[in-house]
Amino acid sequence: MTRSPAAQEASRRNGAKSQGPRTAKGKRRSARNAVKHNLRGRAVLDQQHLPAWLREVEAELVILLGGQTSLSQREWIDQLLLAWLQLDRVDALIDGASQQLFAGAERTGSHQVAAFLDEAPEAAILKLARLHAYRRRFRGRRDNCMRRLFRYGMPRSNDELNDQALDWRLVVAG
Repeated sequence: MTRSPAAQEASRRNGAKSQGPRTAKGKRRSARNAVKHNLRGRAVLDQQHLPAWLREVEAELVILLGGQTSLSQREWIDQLLLAWLQLDRVDALIDGASQQLFAGAERTGSHQVAAFLDEAPEAAILKLARLHAYRRRFRGRRDNCMRRLFRYGMPRSNDELNDQALDWRLVVAG
């Protein structure tokens, strides 16, 4: 079925009005339209935006590795820091989703939480399940980086540094 000339002209006029974002800020915002939580794509460690606690972890790792790091050790440290950063981000998302899910249960009283969970929206429960899968993935990445770093990255000649690394691994694992 063909459209009338008036409808075609109206489409042309409306199409000429909006052609997407024009400013750099609008283009950046538009580029992130499909991003929900930024947990799936490849992430790059941005040293400038590391939280203070992660900078302290990085400094301790460099000290454990003898003060200077090789290129491969630096890569493992960066991967470890990135895994920790992603784990911290997914934990914050899980906390927010849990609070949102249980907000209704808190209003009704803690003795009714089980009944509330039976009636909880499926979408919220599925979201939590997906976030927990990301948490397992990031914990695995963190643990693998720790193993590689301490297995291959530690100086072999200094027993004291190896003992410190063992102590540090026990603190992190606990």
